[in-house]
Amino acid sequence: MRPGSGPCATASRPSSPARSWGPERDSPSSLFRLLCAALPLGARINASLAVRAAKALADQGWTTAEKLASSTFQLRTKALNEAGYARYDEQTSRYLGETADLLLERYRGDLRRLRDEAERHPERERRLGEGV
Repeated sequence: MRPGSGPCATASRPSSPARSWGPERDSPSSLFRLLCAALPLGARINASLAVRAAKALADQGWTTAEKLASSTFQLRTKALNEAGYARYDEQTSRYLGETADLLLERYRGDLRRLRDEAERHPERERRLGEGV
């Protein structure tokens, strides 16, 4: 049997919350949006609620570290709360603001710089990403 043929070749890949939400390219914005999605997705809440929270941030135009850093704590909290992410809205809002500031300071807002600094070594990437 040729690679790429057979029953598995036509089966669709399982859907994931992040896939349904949309960032796909290797760009500063897409990587930042995935980082912002990881925070609510890591909480003990329904995945669809976490995706709505991440989407709410993007809908506000906060798709880069610079744009999110220019937002206020109150606006971030309101957006998260209106998306139904009420339980951790203030904590998450604060953490998102701190993360955006840190990314701007260390990597000029571009997570690809972290990957380059780590020379694409996963363990180094994890170490450099601590606190982000």
